[in-house]
Amino acid sequence: MITMGDEKTLGSEDVEVRSNEERLLKQKVIKFALQKKSTALLAHLGRSKLGFADNEVRPKCWSQLLNNQLKKSSEYKRQQLDIVLNSKEVHMDEHQVQLDVNRSFITIETPIIRNNLRFILNYFIIKILRLHPNLRYYQGYHDIISVIIVVYLNMSLINEQLKWNVPINDVNEIMSSLTETELFNAIESFTLLYLRDFMTDSLYFTIDQLNIIPKLIKDRDIFLFNKFKLDQLQPFYATSSLLTVYSHDLKIEDKTFDNNILFSIFDMIISHRNMAIPLVIYSNFIVNAKEELLKAYESNISNFENQNDLINVIIQKQTLNDIFNDKTWDDVLSLTRQNVLINTSYLKTSNVNKYSVLYNTGSGKDQPLTNYNIKTVLNYMKNELIINEKRKIQIVRSKKFQLLRSNISKSIMRMKLPMVYQITLVVLLLLCSSYYRHFPNYSYNIDFFKQFEGNNVCHNLYIHFHRLSKDILASINRLIAKT
Repeated sequence: MITMGDEKTLGSEDVEVRSNEERLLKQKVIKFALQKKSTALLAHLGRSKLGFADNEVRPKCWSQLLNNQLKKSSEYKRQQLDIVLNSKEVHMDEHQVQLDVNRSFITIETPIIRNNLRFILNYFIIKILRLHPNLRYYQGYHDIISVIIVVYLNMSLINEQLKWNVPINDVNEIMSSLTETELFNAIESFTLLYLRDFMTDSLYFTIDQLNIIPKLIKDRDIFLFNKFKLDQLQPFYATSSLLTVYSHDLKIEDKTFDNNILFSIFDMIISHRNMAIPLVIYSNFIVNAKEELLKAYESNISNFENQNDLINVIIQKQTLNDIFNDKTWDDVLSLTRQNVLINTSYLKTSNVNKYSVLYNTGSGKDQPLTNYNIKTVLNYMKNELIINEKRKIQIVRSKKFQLLRSNISKSIMRMKLPMVYQITLVVLLLLCSSYYRHFPNYSYNIDFFKQFEGNNVCHNLYIHFHRLSKDILASINRLIAKT
């Protein structure tokens, strides 16, 4: 038996032996869970230290959990195959996909293997986009799909080098049709269950998720939250980490085609069914680096006129340092495993839409045996796209009205009226604008203002407003017609 005193004197070789023993033991338990098809046990193992431990069993674990969570009918699978085989419609984002694919797998040194992986990556992304044409590709999606591909082909990459050292023109030259089906199902399920919010033609839903990070920090460290005034700062510093689930910075290793930290993050998301995990991880990075951040803040405060710029810079710099530190990752992942499900009240005060993955498929609330029908998830996606379009229209409208109100307000101020009339006219204009936003189908006419005509107090105001009303109403209705 090793006492506490002995433990302190353990060398790196002893620690490595112990770690390998833990890994081998966990592999045996995972294989048992797979054999028994115990989804509950498998999910528990994926959530704990080391995740699924080994790339030989990891693809089977991911497939079992993802297939259990997202049920696809035989009819859907047949339609899926027909659409992909007969699809001649080029998705609008395919050119950008190719550009990003050409920059992928940069850590793989062997050119032929790297190019073969890029061919496979492009094939599967295009297949997803053509099957779900309403989804929009975003830069960073290719990083995530790269991880899934390497996990499913890991043993082949290591054990079948001769096959990989020949350029391919078809994915079936590298993998069997069964492997292709399993890999595609994993990519499609992960995309629909966890990445829907990012796959619109705007960043609105991404920003909604990013804004949860300050709320998580506030829950853990109110001093740091107040010191950096994080409620006044858009957390764009975490955009890349969220959109790529850290796969842009944590690269696949050459030769071993592995990255234990990166794969463990995916293990946690799939096992917890929780897409808040990347957000929790980032908040833990910031809280974990509290002392370093405070020192950097005090050292650089005189160099920045804008405090928000300073906070953004020091957080990005510190995170970039920490993200390549294995010890920091061990601490952060351990902390994340402890608090990932503690508090979900952040959703109540967020702008996250009700069809977001954070409210359903990626909420972390489901028990391992709960599943979603593919039709239900596609309906979530459809509703998110509708909400996205409404938000785009609302924001454009709001910007146009701000400009309109500004111009009309300036015109009113230039009139030779008593100040009280000028102010009242401006207030009335603001009320009109507000009314339009709530009742967008209403077309203004002169009767809207006649309520002032018989009022002695407002009679003069009405007369002056009547002079302007035709111009004002014409401007407002022109704007309505355009929107």
